[in-house]
Amino acid sequence: MDEAKIITLESVDSTNDYLKSHSDLREDFLTVRAVEQTRGRGRLSRSWHSAPGKDLVFSFVFSPDRAVNNIGVYSLVCGMALHRVVGAIVGSGLDLQWPNDLFCRGRKMAGILCEAVYEERPVVIAGIGVNVNSRIFPERLMGNATSLAIETGTEHDLVSLMRLIIGECRRMISGLEIPLLPEFVNEWARSCSSIGRTAVYSRGGTRASGTVRSIDGNGYLVVADHETGRDYTVMDEVIIPDA
Repeated sequence: MDEAKIITLESVDSTNDYLKSHSDLREDFLTVRAVEQTRGRGRLSRSWHSAPGKDLVFSFVFSPDRAVNNIGVYSLVCGMALHRVVGAIVGSGLDLQWPNDLFCRGRKMAGILCEAVYEERPVVIAGIGVNVNSRIFPERLMGNATSLAIETGTEHDLVSLMRLIIGECRRMISGLEIPLLPEFVNEWARSCSSIGRTAVYSRGGTRASGTVRSIDGNGYLVVADHETGRDYTVMDEVIIPDA
């Protein structure tokens, strides 16, 4: 499989926004990496901090070769790819948290934001941020964030790591089947610390809570409702409070 084309920018507000605003960059798995990202975004309009030149912030674009009901399934796939690549480096203590965060020993290491763009053909832009060589974080993140350098005691080559992540994402996305294969669902469930936790969601227009069980074949969260005892597939926003 050919390596993805990589464009490196010294500074940009958001690598996702850059790809969204450049419709000429639609080559599958073309990647935009920023040495410095000034307005990184996560889910729910949250900001993403990265240290210029020390951490990874990049986005790649691809055209899905099959229709999916839930764009969030690509966050799950990229999260699993991240877990595999980073897990091979740190060895243990790594887990995913619904729907798109990677934690190591209880502290956040990476996040993912997948967005769909509908033009002549639908495309997906996957943005990934990984704390790699940072050892000091802003006060608001102290105690809640970690990095590969902190966890391994050594610094890591950013471009080499990025290529590993892109390669695994590309391999998994290219082989994606919907409904999700049981092997993928089981691997995700084993890797996800959100399993067994309480989730808050909307059921029939009312606020409800339930215990996270797994994901379904389309990548939606499945919860056991606390009031009814029944399993529900949740397609709207889910909140899983911090433990």
